[in-house]
Amino acid sequence: LMRMFLIRTGRESWQFIWNFHHIIMDGWAFAVSFGDMLDYYRKHMDGKPLNEFIEVDSYKDYYLYRRGRDSSAEKPFWNDYLGGADFSEQLTKIRGEYQPDTPINHTRLDYKIPQYYEKLTALMKKYGTTMNAVFQSVFTLLLYRVSGGKSDIINGQVAADRGAEFGSGVGMYVNNLPLRYRVDEKEKFTDMVQNVQKSILSVFGYVSSSEDEIASYVGHSGKMFNEMLVFKNIPISDDPFSGLPFSLKGSSLESNPDFDFILLIWPDENLELKYNLCEAAERLADEPDVPVVSPKRVSRA
Repeated sequence: LMRMFLIRTGRESWQFIWNFHHIIMDGWAFAVSFGDMLDYYRKHMDGKPLNEFIEVDSYKDYYLYRRGRDSSAEKPFWNDYLGGADFSEQLTKIRGEYQPDTPINHTRLDYKIPQYYEKLTALMKKYGTTMNAVFQSVFTLLLYRVSGGKSDIINGQVAADRGAEFGSGVGMYVNNLPLRYRVDEKEKFTDMVQNVQKSILSVFGYVSSSEDEIASYVGHSGKMFNEMLVFKNIPISDDPFSGLPFSLKGSSLESNPDFDFILLIWPDENLELKYNLCEAAERLADEPDVPVVSPKRVSRA
C-alpha cells in the first residue's frame, strides 16, 4: 500500500517518489507524515536513536468517535437536502447521448492561471465567499453544459472530518459529500457563488456522514455522483527543509480518485488547476456579473 523510491538523476540531484494508496492517509495526513520523515532525518544527522516513535493521535480514536457520534440529525437533513434529487447521468455530451454507460478515457490537463488569483480573491472578499465556492460554481456550470441542460446538478465535494483532537493523526479523515445545485440560467454568477457558499456550509455541518450512509438515508442505491471537486489544502511549512543538507526544487502531488471527472485545485498564488476549467474561470474573473448561462457561451458548448 506504500512505496518509496529515491532515483539519482545527476551528480547532486535526486528524485524522490512516495507512492501510497489513498486509504492510508489524506492530504493533511501526508503533510504530517512528510514532516515526521524530515524530523527522523534530522535525528539521523544528529546521531540520535531512530527507535523513538513520534507521538500522534490514534486513528482508533477517530473510528470510535465516528461509531459513537450522535447522528440523529443527519437523516432528516440529507432527506431534505437531497429530496427529489436527479441522480441521472451528467456527462451526456462526453459519453454520447445513447451510450450513458460508455467508459470515459481519462485525459489530464494542467493549468496555472496566477494572473487571475488577485481578481478572484477580490471577488471573494467583495461577496463574502471562498475560493472553493467560486470554483465549485464554475464546476457546476461545466457539468450543466456537458449534461445537455440537466438543471439539477449533483457533484462531489471532499470535506475534512478532522476535529482539533485529531490534528496530528495520520489516516483518512475526509468524506466525499454530495453538493447539489439547481442551475438557473437567468441568475448572475455572483449570486450563484453566494448561494453555492450557503450550500457548502450546510453540508459541511454534517461532514461526518459517509457516502454510504447518505445514500441509505435517501433510499438511493449506487453512486450519487461521478464528478468530484478536490480543493487541496495541505499545510506544509514554508521551509520544511530547514537545517537539512538538501532542498526541494519542485514537487507534484498526484491523485487518482475513482471518479469519471475530477477537478483538483491548489489555492495558492499559482492557482494551479488540473483538468479543464481554465477558460471559464478566466472569463468569470473578468465578468463576475455575467448570467450563469449566456447565449454566447451555450453556442460554444
